[in-house]
Amino acid sequence: MDELRVALLKNWRALGFRYPVYGVLDAEELALDARATLVLDSGHHCIVRVEDVLLLPGIDVHDLVPARFDS
Repeated sequence: MDELRVALLKNWRALGFRYPVYGVLDAEELALDARATLVLDSGHHCIVRVEDVLLLPGIDVHDLVPARFDS
């Protein structure tokens, strides 16, 4: 099963973003370690904790992000 999931960074304003920040993370890693790397479409990334993100249900990652996230 593909564990890549789209997630919203909950504290995006506190981090200085002017708009909601979405990215892709490994949901299995988040569940096991309570943290994971969130990769943004700009190529930037950050380590997030489970309370920092909201996983978006029912969204197929492959429809939204470039193939480079599949590697």
